[in-house]
Amino acid sequence: MTMPKKLPLPCSSMFCFLISALIFSFKNIIFTYELKVDVGNVATYLNYTSLFLVEGAVKTKIVEDIDGTKETFREEIKEKIRLEGEGVEATEKNVTNNTSLIIHVGPVKTGTTSIQCNLHINPFLKESSYEYLGKDSEGCEPTHYRQQNYHKLISVRVLIFEHILRGRLKQSANEYVESVKKMLENKNNKGINTIISAEEFCGLRLANKNALQDFVDFLNSIKQTIRFKVVYRDFFEWALSSHYYYQQIKLPVSFTGKSLFSIGHKKSQHIFFGTKECSPYRMWSVLKSILPTFQRAHLDILNFHEKGDLSKRFICSLPHADAACKGSNRINLEISRSTDYNQIHADRIATAVWRKELFFNSSAVKNRRKEIREVIIDYVHNGLKLSFLELPLNCLEDKQLAALLQISIQSGTEMLGATFNVDAMKAKFDTFLARKKFCSVDVNKVVMEPAWQLFFKNETLFG
Repeated sequence: MTMPKKLPLPCSSMFCFLISALIFSFKNIIFTYELKVDVGNVATYLNYTSLFLVEGAVKTKIVEDIDGTKETFREEIKEKIRLEGEGVEATEKNVTNNTSLIIHVGPVKTGTTSIQCNLHINPFLKESSYEYLGKDSEGCEPTHYRQQNYHKLISVRVLIFEHILRGRLKQSANEYVESVKKMLENKNNKGINTIISAEEFCGLRLANKNALQDFVDFLNSIKQTIRFKVVYRDFFEWALSSHYYYQQIKLPVSFTGKSLFSIGHKKSQHIFFGTKECSPYRMWSVLKSILPTFQRAHLDILNFHEKGDLSKRFICSLPHADAACKGSNRINLEISRSTDYNQIHADRIATAVWRKELFFNSSAVKNRRKEIREVIIDYVHNGLKLSFLELPLNCLEDKQLAALLQISIQSGTEMLGATFNVDAMKAKFDTFLARKKFCSVDVNKVVMEPAWQLFFKNETLFG
């Protein structure tokens, strides 16, 4: 069988990137300690640079039934589904091992933080010969177990974004890279499966041909079966959630900082109608296009909307992970914090007031942007007895809504195939319309209303 064309592996290969990531990732004292004890231990952490893959909804349902009645047939059914192509793409060439490198690519706003937090603290992974290498999400609650195992994680952000896609190398790491490669092969021979989860893999959609080839070469050299995992979410729901998420993560503390955008603003349209947005459909398309270049690779889909805890379904969808699945179903896993839409609406009102100089004392509130957001939220909910979506609104136009629905149907049809329910999606879309989900507060109208202007002249609140 013809092997994929393999480029030479100079120091610009992915191994150099990986070593650089480790140098940045580990605390100096920990890194030095591991080197003194056993260089291989650090290399082991690299092998855990696994990537994770989630399988389709049909397989997930089977995995969730852990009472023992279906487990005997689990692997047989999974293989049958894979061969029939229901939710899984695969390419296998000269498979020589049984371990997997799981690469969970997210993307953002598909439950990635919850999955990452639970992979980090889950004590049952090792019972199925799995180890989680990162990343550790900032959204996770601190626990003793997480702190105890933090040193095992690699800096996926540095590895993927800074080094793989931008090509920033550490030339002096070449010899160590070779030793790491040998240790990765040893871990593979010992039957250790590894998992990596990071939204930064979205950078692959912007990578040039050479960067993608480096990425493929790196993964092919590891000798494990690569299993990519993408979480599907209805496009219109993902786009809304992403819009508010990207607004929230840049909330300034001063009114001299950046202003946030409405859903209909031209700077928000790249999420809804752009060609380079990091949606589940975009990531799935990119990975599907490069899948044939791998020696051993699968591309699986986990449906965000299926019943059951997403984090547990993720773990239960891992190959040969019955023990980890059973254990995970006996514990309460963490749930990540959701985006607070009220903060976005309140901030846009506050900045509009600031720009129009309607505060009682603008200089006094200049650096109180966060505090004033809370004051506005309280006023709307407890003073006006309204929700923000009951204020004057700006909404997406009919032609934009039609395009958004069409994109959503297309992505669902292609990613989920026969399991996609287009009527159910349309019904949910109509519900979003009725609830004014595709609208933002018309801040220019709001701040010109007499009641609001009187409110912002309150010396006690804004003096």
